[in-house]
Amino acid sequence: MALQFEVGGQQFPLVPGSPPYLRDPIADALLDFLAYYLNDQLRAQLTAMSPKNAEAVPTDAPGATTFHRHAYDPGKHWPQNPVPSLYIWRKSDRLEEYTTVQEREVATYGLMYIAQAIRLPVGGRHYAGIGAAVSRIIRHACDQGFHPDYGYNGGPTGEQLHIAVGFQGWEVAEVQTGMAEVTPGVSGAAVDFYPIVSGTFHVWSVMGQPIPQEAANGQPGNVAGDMLVTIGTSEEGGETVEFLQGYLSGPDGSEDGDE
Repeated sequence: MALQFEVGGQQFPLVPGSPPYLRDPIADALLDFLAYYLNDQLRAQLTAMSPKNAEAVPTDAPGATTFHRHAYDPGKHWPQNPVPSLYIWRKSDRLEEYTTVQEREVATYGLMYIAQAIRLPVGGRHYAGIGAAVSRIIRHACDQGFHPDYGYNGGPTGEQLHIAVGFQGWEVAEVQTGMAEVTPGVSGAAVDFYPIVSGTFHVWSVMGQPIPQEAANGQPGNVAGDMLVTIGTSEEGGETVEFLQGYLSGPDGSEDGDE
């Protein structure tokens, strides 16, 4: 029987879905959550700026052949995709001690948002603030960790994103704003620039202990481990919303429970 464990909202061994795509659940969740926040906070302003797209991050329709949400590093290839577009991808990770029997993964994720083009010099007068607005919205979304009208993947609205997905927490490490030029312009001529917001997130995930299997070959069928404690809140008559998770350490730090 294959060893089973869970980390970062992903259960192993992996089981093919339908369609059998191999995706990072954390990157997908951050893409969906931040796209919702950006659309919610910018829609009214962008609608008033027609012919700009009213959606800061358009939804990718089923069966589409072009996409606006990407879970990979765009590198220098972003001009091949439509704008506006949002990119989030895993860059690196490290482990740190978390409890007596568990370690915690600290993963770094990259972020890039590419807005619709500005034609300088005139366009800079009315659209150059898009980068600052996007940066502030992203920082607020991360600080809150939820939106009262948003539920990830059909989950309850107002639920903390990390609880809905299965990781421990996340924070914005750095955000930068700037502009990119696809084709160098001629001095003194109008030229198109693309506002860009880039940055990094830190995401924490507890390394899940092996899921106990039935006793075999004289080995115990379970192990001593840390206990997950969940704290929730609700209004009278309303549904409970989880907002904090933590672990109580195992009794002695041994993985088999022996003193």
